[in-house]
Amino acid sequence: ASFGDPCPAHEVCNEELDRCEVITCGADQCFQAQAISGDGLYCFDNTAATTDGPNHAFCPYFPPGSEARDLWYCWQAPATGETRVETCGFTNIDSTLAVYAGCACPTAATPLIRCSDDSCGLQTIVDFGVVKGQSYLIRLSSFPNSPGGSGLLSIETDAVCGAGAGECCFA
Repeated sequence: ASFGDPCPAHEVCNEELDRCEVITCGADQCFQAQAISGDGLYCFDNTAATTDGPNHAFCPYFPPGSEARDLWYCWQAPATGETRVETCGFTNIDSTLAVYAGCACPTAATPLIRCSDDSCGLQTIVDFGVVKGQSYLIRLSSFPNSPGGSGLLSIETDAVCGAGAGECCFA
């Protein structure tokens, strides 16, 4: 029996193999976006992250030449409905979020589903519609010229009830 997790930060104890394993907390490069699925809390640490995402004319939170320290997640929706991705209350950094359809790395011409900054103090919320099984690219960054840091990214989907909605919906 163990009395707490003996592993360092960003590692978890694999009791079956009796060893610590690294938890990936977002990918620094878009082409290596961390694959995640379903609702939950996902760690991030963009302290040493670089910036490889584009500037978007309709999203002023990612100006060219800024050190936004972006991290990338390729997320698969668990249900059809409305999804909220947020950092509110889960970090101390000045965060920004952007969401794209699919998981191909975006260019300046790639349409954004949603982007936001400072929804709740210096943290951020984005709400958007999703389709079960579809993938979405989530970009988490620090506001330009702000320091990076660690925290959690929260993802929560409210399923739309109807044919094929699953057991989560009740009359």
